[in-house]
Amino acid sequence: MAGPISSIYIHGNLLGNSTITSKGPNAFIGSVNVTGNLAGNLTSNRTITSVIVGGNFTGNLEADGQNVASAALVLSLLQVGKTFTGNMKLLGNVGSIIARRNLGMVGLNQTLAISGNLSYLSVGSDPAVVGGSVEMSVSVHGNLYNMIVTGTIDGTVYVGGDLYSLQVLAPTGGVAGITNSISVGRDIYSLYIRGGDLGDGISAVNVTAGRNINSVNIYNGNVAALAGITSVLGNINSIVVFGNLAGNITAAKGSIAGINLTKAGSTLSGNVTADSISSLYAIGAVSGDINVTHGIASLYVGQDLSGDVVAGSATSIYVARDSCPAS
Repeated sequence: MAGPISSIYIHGNLLGNSTITSKGPNAFIGSVNVTGNLAGNLTSNRTITSVIVGGNFTGNLEADGQNVASAALVLSLLQVGKTFTGNMKLLGNVGSIIARRNLGMVGLNQTLAISGNLSYLSVGSDPAVVGGSVEMSVSVHGNLYNMIVTGTIDGTVYVGGDLYSLQVLAPTGGVAGITNSISVGRDIYSLYIRGGDLGDGISAVNVTAGRNINSVNIYNGNVAALAGITSVLGNINSIVVFGNLAGNITAAKGSIAGINLTKAGSTLSGNVTADSISSLYAIGAVSGDINVTHGIASLYVGQDLSGDVVAGSATSIYVARDSCPAS
């Protein structure tokens, strides 16, 4: 259709051979509501307001954003009642994407690509199943403001700008976790994992920010071996792990304000590298190496210290049990 489409309601399925298109200088698709599955094609040369699908979305969704103001949304809402395994081309900013079960499927090698900012991404919120998973790669070239996954992230996540909030939550009766790398061009403001691990201990899983990392909080979970948290050119403000830290923490060009391991029996077996550290508190044993170019203000080890500590200076080091010499 040449011109706008205000509203579409389908009580049933939109089949794979179906196409809904709005094209031309006034192209616009308003609300699309499909109570069943959507396997067809939705295309607008400019914008789409909302797409709500009761079942699975396996079709194609495209909004080119032609002649749209830079701050405008090319898609305000996509809500999928079950799993999204379709293809998406969104040239501009996006409001909310909600897949109540899974985003992608193992083996499909898909990417959710957004050329602008994404305000909200939610996966796995359906209480009828035990969590969901992000299997496709997520690529946001602007900022990603809020991402909530009830379950696991198995695909890569790339954010060209800032990542403001990423929450990975264990569902009732299930586990949470991140098993693939997260790369952010600028700052990470908040990463929170509840009831799961960063990394699987089998492959390298890195959380990397080009600039600063404000807060990483892992509650009832671990940083696995081969996992890492890295600020390339900036600082790390706070890392709190209520579990074991077997991966590496790196801010080679900047400072680490605080690393805290407070769960009884937890250990630090990974390596920590920074230009300076204000506080490192480990309630259990530390067998990993700590390498600091300049100074450590405070190091507390609640059990044995068997790793190497190399620092330009240290104000306070407390080791409750046996230790190796620091240098």
